Formats: sequence, structure tokens, C-alpha cells
Amino acid sequence: MTVTSVVLRAGLSAGLLLAPWLLYRAYVCLDQRGYLVSQRNPPSGGGVSGVFNELTRLTQPSIQHVEMVRDEAARPERDDQAEDL
Repeated sequence: MTVTSVVLRAGLSAGLLLAPWLLYRAYVCLDQRGYLVSQRNPPSGGGVSGVFNELTRLTQPSIQHVEMVRDEAARPERDDQAEDL
């Protein structure tokens, strides 16, 4: 065995051992920055979808009215609760 073949084999062995760890670290880095979606980092609906929602509200005000009515229906009445106490 020559010295170059030993060095090449050692380098390949080290590369095969380090490759999974490097891939894992790259995955974690991309996940923390929000480029990947995993169960630890579920999508929040922000970003580009927020822009499209805002454009829809501007172009179709009837949809905004329906959303406001749904929000009002979902809120409990505070005045009724205060009178009962």
C-alpha cells in the first residue's frame, strides 16, 4: 500500500462519517430560517400569502365584510357577563 492510497481511504472514510452530520446540520439551519417546514416549525401563513390576502380584501370588499361578521359572531358579549356578576 502506498501513502497516497492510505490518505485517500482515510479521507473517504472521514467523508462518509461526516456526511450525515453535515446534512443534518444543513437541514437544521434551513429549518430554523424558515426555508423548510417540519413539525417543529409549522407554517404560520405569513409571507407571500399575507400579501395575496390583502390584495383580495382590497379588490373584493364583500369578503372582508363577511370576515368581520364572522369575527363579531365568534366574540362573547362582555356586557352580559358584567351584569350577571
